[in-house]
Amino acid sequence: MLPTMARPAGSCVLPGASGALRWGIALALLHAALAMAFAILTPYREAGWVADRRLPDIGAPDEDAHVRYVQHLLDGRGVPSLSNLQALPTYEAHQPPTFYALAAGWAALLGQRDLSRKEAGMALRLFDAVLGAAGVLGAAFCGIWGYRSRTIALGAAAVAALLPMNAALSGAVSNDPILIAAGAWTLALSLLGAQRGWTLRLGLAAGAVAGLGIACKTSGLCLLAPLAASLILVRPPAGVWIAALGMALLLPAPFWIRNAVLYGDPLLIRTFAVLSARDALDPGTFQSVGSALRWLVVVTQYTARSFFGMFGYAAIELPWPVVGAGVLLLGLTVLGFARARREASDPMTDRSDRIALWFVLAAVVLYARWNLGHFQPQARYLFPALAAVGLVAARGAERLLGERAWVAIALCLAAMDAVALASLPAAFEAMRRPPG
Repeated sequence: MLPTMARPAGSCVLPGASGALRWGIALALLHAALAMAFAILTPYREAGWVADRRLPDIGAPDEDAHVRYVQHLLDGRGVPSLSNLQALPTYEAHQPPTFYALAAGWAALLGQRDLSRKEAGMALRLFDAVLGAAGVLGAAFCGIWGYRSRTIALGAAAVAALLPMNAALSGAVSNDPILIAAGAWTLALSLLGAQRGWTLRLGLAAGAVAGLGIACKTSGLCLLAPLAASLILVRPPAGVWIAALGMALLLPAPFWIRNAVLYGDPLLIRTFAVLSARDALDPGTFQSVGSALRWLVVVTQYTARSFFGMFGYAAIELPWPVVGAGVLLLGLTVLGFARARREASDPMTDRSDRIALWFVLAAVVLYARWNLGHFQPQARYLFPALAAVGLVAARGAERLLGERAWVAIALCLAAMDAVALASLPAAFEAMRRPPG
């Protein structure tokens, strides 16, 4: 065990924490800059071609639909109604309104009310870049509070900051970055409670952050996992449980109640299934071993590719050697994490590992559950737990490479970013032209 992992009794302050925090802030700022680089290179609500199909938007995933929701609020028309699914102003109308209300406020503050203009789009993309940077900082605090390790803190932050797919998401108008940030800070506060002990104030804070995530996207329900895991392991007084879980459920509750009254569908799961009917799996997918295995191979392959980077409505990918190298390196860090788990003797480190793994497992279960009925293997749906994935990778890399492991993580991911950014201009230009 490295010296940075030693814990004086009753302490959760990392020796040299200010240095780790400075580097964490630097990585957060780097993420924001990288996100804006993706934003500048990505078309905004521009039509184009993918193979022989003409699409109304070739930019970032679902960005046009997200912008339409924000515009709906900016125009004073309120939360979109689902009474007529064929006449929705946006197919994202089933989403909770929290992110869109915040984005509309940001746009109004900057004097941007016509979101068809590219300048307005860049202003909205900047909002997500700031949210993405907050998520990177949250990942750093996961390592500081949960492991008291500078290497793990900066390794987790480097994963969040420099993973090309996450940087691209932060450079688009999307409700993913705010959920990823809420996931990172929910995990960080849960780890703090596990290490220092839960208080009523900490319970309220952690519950509020988790509730914010759930109130932005229903898949944020997986944020309850690290919160519950920490509470179960520490077993604080009942008041802390009530404060933490109550706050996590209180914030999204108004939206759920509204949905139950208007549609009889609190989480809008049935509505979402109707809107996603075109992605529904063939009923025969799991009727034979062969077809089930084919499904597993395709979902695994697509998840791996989209984890590292699929841009422009999944039409632009990183080269296969780059993705293969990324999968290999991620696999090595997971093996390093497993080895570190076998060797670890510190019960507090074990506690943090368990909380992070619960978070990853919850995200994977929700991801698998949806893909058992629909073909949506986009790894960004796992990103609410990206900070936990970063902790696993950083802890494994630390076991294999020592204290400078975070530098190796940063350099490898930065190389991927360079490849991605270099490929975007020509790829998008090709998508602007019709086939032939």
